[in-house]
Amino acid sequence: MLKSASKTTSRVDKVYDEMKTLLVNYRFRLGERLNEVALSKKFEVSRTPLREVFNRLTAEGWLLFVPNKGFFCRSLEAQTIIDLYEVRQHLEEMSLCLAIERATEEDIADLAEFGRDICFVSEASSTELLVKRDEEFHQKIANLSNNSELSRAIRVMNERLHFIRWVSLENPEQRQATYEEHHQILDAIRTRNVDAGLRVMRAHINCHRDDIIKLVKESIARLYVNEPCNN
Repeated sequence: MLKSASKTTSRVDKVYDEMKTLLVNYRFRLGERLNEVALSKKFEVSRTPLREVFNRLTAEGWLLFVPNKGFFCRSLEAQTIIDLYEVRQHLEEMSLCLAIERATEEDIADLAEFGRDICFVSEASSTELLVKRDEEFHQKIANLSNNSELSRAIRVMNERLHFIRWVSLENPEQRQATYEEHHQILDAIRTRNVDAGLRVMRAHINCHRDDIIKLVKESIARLYVNEPCNN
């Protein structure tokens, strides 16, 4: 019995990971109702564990449940992006301040070493790699805060912003700006200069936000040229 329960839990976790990857990368149409029958076949599970996955994703804000209608993908309106960036700014500012206050010299040296590694990520590198490095950079700062809840919140925010980052870093100018701002943030942490760090972090987060909103809409439209995953 225990072995069977463990196997079921493992399968649910696997489907959860696969569904979340699809949602993070906007492989479903925004606002569309999820086809439970088709997705049960796709993941080779019954609708009971699939519902468990949907409920989990709904609790985390990835899906929307409408009584008597089912589960729907959330929309990504301009206001949603603005809201995400607003929350992100406060989380990143708190993260930076606590990192400067609490990080040891060894911690800062390790972060600086990571910063030097970023130098080897060229403009010709894949967008996927650039996004990964960007997310790692902000997660490492959050980890230096020594606040597990803040680290978790930054990780969730990275997931919510994954596609938006991907769109942004496809732009060569934004790639260069991101690279330069990362090193300015590193310098502020290294010198424990809170004011300078906050100034750069705010610019880093809010730069070209309106342009990103336009690019996100265009990129999502291009994604849906391919066959959606809901069939």
